[in-house]
Amino acid sequence: MGITVVLGVMAVVYEILGRMMIGKERRKIKETSGKMIYLTGIGIIAAVGIVIVFTVLQSEPGRESPGFWTGFLTVLLLYQAVMEQIFLRDARYPVTTLLTLVLGLVCILLFVL
Repeated sequence: MGITVVLGVMAVVYEILGRMMIGKERRKIKETSGKMIYLTGIGIIAAVGIVIVFTVLQSEPGRESPGFWTGFLTVLLLYQAVMEQIFLRDARYPVTTLLTLVLGLVCILLFVL
């Protein structure tokens, strides 16, 4: 099972957990006063990730780097959980994100490594 399958599973799990814990009417960080901070942070994390993928990981063609993906997902989802805690003020939002992170890391550990 590749990393793309794990990422797809994580997206589905995030939606299912969100609907179970929060309901269909989810607020988004983009709808609060933290929109620019959130988008700037996500943009910086994504840019750094893209640079690492195209420069550092090019030295091992055809081989996925689970260590990179584990670290990248951890940083990205922890950032999202912190932003949800700061701007949404509901404990269910970051818990959903952190549960998704844990399940994603378990999937990477079991199926990719």
